[in-house]
Amino acid sequence: KYRPTPNNVQSFTHANGNQVLKYSSGLSVLMLPGFVAGHTTAGILGYEQDGFSRPYQFGIFLWGLIVSLIGLFILRSVLLRYFSDTATGITILAICFATNFTEYGFITNAMTHNFLFTMYALLLWLTVRFYERPSFGTAAGIGLTAGLMALTRPTEIVAVLIPLTYGIVANFRSVADRIMLVARQYEKMTVATVIAGTVGSIQLIYWKYVSGSWFVYSYEDQGFSWLRPHVYDCLFSGRAGWLVYTPVMVLSLIGFYHLYKKHKNLFPAIFFFSILFLYITFAWDIWWYGGSVSQRALVQIYPVLAFPFAAFTEAALATRARSVVFAVFGLFCVYYNLWMTH
Repeated sequence: KYRPTPNNVQSFTHANGNQVLKYSSGLSVLMLPGFVAGHTTAGILGYEQDGFSRPYQFGIFLWGLIVSLIGLFILRSVLLRYFSDTATGITILAICFATNFTEYGFITNAMTHNFLFTMYALLLWLTVRFYERPSFGTAAGIGLTAGLMALTRPTEIVAVLIPLTYGIVANFRSVADRIMLVARQYEKMTVATVIAGTVGSIQLIYWKYVSGSWFVYSYEDQGFSWLRPHVYDCLFSGRAGWLVYTPVMVLSLIGFYHLYKKHKNLFPAIFFFSILFLYITFAWDIWWYGGSVSQRALVQIYPVLAFPFAAFTEAALATRARSVVFAVFGLFCVYYNLWMTH
């Protein structure tokens, strides 16, 4: 009736005859408040309570916008622990208006990216809190957040590297200290693992219910080219090149140098997670990610890339000449992004 796509790409027919949803169920869980608001409003206003009528669409859009704003608020709280208020503010503004977060945070926000953006910001905040003062509450929060992320996009399971490696310096003593900390806090680590596994089991239960198997590869003939990732295409192609359509993020890539110089305890976790995430994203054979503004699959890790961006910003503001060049380039990127989005 509503024809969200020209053909049915949301599900496929399993060997047992049942329709199996292609996408994992995490986004449904994250959208639930907006869905409930839409369902209730539809009943009050006399719209069809079918999950697709206008109140559902507006409820989910509004909830997506709220989630985006919550993510930005949490990200600001995390960045202020390490960077100046000015650098933090410029970083937040750049993400909002000079990147494709404009599209996926504020306009097309019924996809996974803005929800995962907020989850990454929350995971970073919980991780910092845990290492400041380990508690069962923060451990449970880390487990719940990581579980929801993996339930939303299975490849987001790599996000567990953030709490596992956060604060480790690249030397033997730092690694040994982390192992000792994990051993001392094994009960809290166990709580986080159990909660994450419980949340992730939602997908397994669904697959078992609908197909009879605990695991179903629902993307059928779509997969990864692990030995030949589409690095050039994803960065520079006219179709969906990240740096072609979101050039401001080149400052984040340069900023890893400044992050290493100023925050050596942050650099390894942020850098190696980012490299792994980029590799997985670029290895996907549908590297243009359907109808995509720039590389939409990278929007969710902007809270992570905000660290090197803020480090670059602080370095750029150190002298008047660099500040002027930075300002001109930044304003150009804002105009370019808003024009491209329009």
